[in-house]
Amino acid sequence: MFQYAFGYALAKRLGVKLVLDVSDFSGYSLHNGFELRSVFGVGCERASNKILTGVFGIGGAYKKKIILSDRFKLHKFYSSIYKENNHGYNSRIYESKLGRYYHGYWQTEKYFYDYADDIRRQFMFKDKMDVPNQVIADEIENSNSVSLHIRRGDYLSDTKSHSVHGLCDLEYYQRAIRYVASHVHNPVFYVFSDDISWVKENLKIPFETTYVGINRGKQSYNDMRLMSICKHNIIANSSFSWWGGWLGDYDDKIVVAPSKWFADNSIISSDIIPDRWVKI
Repeated sequence: MFQYAFGYALAKRLGVKLVLDVSDFSGYSLHNGFELRSVFGVGCERASNKILTGVFGIGGAYKKKIILSDRFKLHKFYSSIYKENNHGYNSRIYESKLGRYYHGYWQTEKYFYDYADDIRRQFMFKDKMDVPNQVIADEIENSNSVSLHIRRGDYLSDTKSHSVHGLCDLEYYQRAIRYVASHVHNPVFYVFSDDISWVKENLKIPFETTYVGINRGKQSYNDMRLMSICKHNIIANSSFSWWGGWLGDYDDKIVVAPSKWFADNSIISSDIIPDRWVKI
C-alpha cells in the first residue's frame, strides 16, 4: 500500500504513467500475497517482461535480484534504477529522470500527502461486508470506538523479522490506553490481533472491550477495514494498523503510535509516523 501510494503520487506529480512490478509476488504466500486488486480493486498496469528487461537488461529475475541486493553498488549504467537507502523522506526523488524504476518501501505519507483524498478513494474496500463484520461495524460507528492492534505472528516467530521489527511491549499499550482514556469520554476498545487468545490473557483493559477474532486468511483485510472506521486508533509497529489508522478520516481523531518503530536502531524511521499522531 505504501509503495502504490508513493508510485501513484509520483506519477501524478510528474505527469507520467505508473506500472507496478509485482513479479516478486509469484509464489509468495506471506500475508496472502498481492491483494491490491482483490481487496481494493486497484487496477494499475503491471510491468511487462519487456519493460523489466529494458531496466535490468538480459538475465531475468536472477539479474534483477543481484542488482537490487544490498551488496550491489549501482553505477551510472543503472541510472534508471532508484533504490531507497532508508525509511526517511527524500525530496530528491522529484529530481529523477522519467522512465525510472523505484525500489523501496517508501513508508511515509510525506510522499503522497498532497494526494491523500485520491489515495483514500483508491483504497476503498470493494466487497460488501459479511453479516458478522457488519454487526461489529455498526457497533463501532455508534460508540466512541478505539481500535487496538497487537501484531505478534511473524514478528515473534521469524528470527529476522523479530530482530528488525521487534514487538510493542505491554507497557506501550497500557500507556496508550491511559492516554486515550484521558481524552475520550467512555471509550470502547476493539482489539485486533493475530493472537487474540494471548491478548486476552496478558493485556488488561479496564473499559468495555470487544475482541475481534472473526477474520482469518483471505478475510484478514476486514480487520483493517474495521480499524479504519473506528473513531480513534492505537496501532502497532505495523503497516497493517498504520493504514487502519490513516484510512479513517474522523474529526478530532486520535492515533497513538509507538515512538520506537524498529528494534534495529540503525533504521531511520522518523518520518513513518505523521506529526499529528501521538507517539508514546
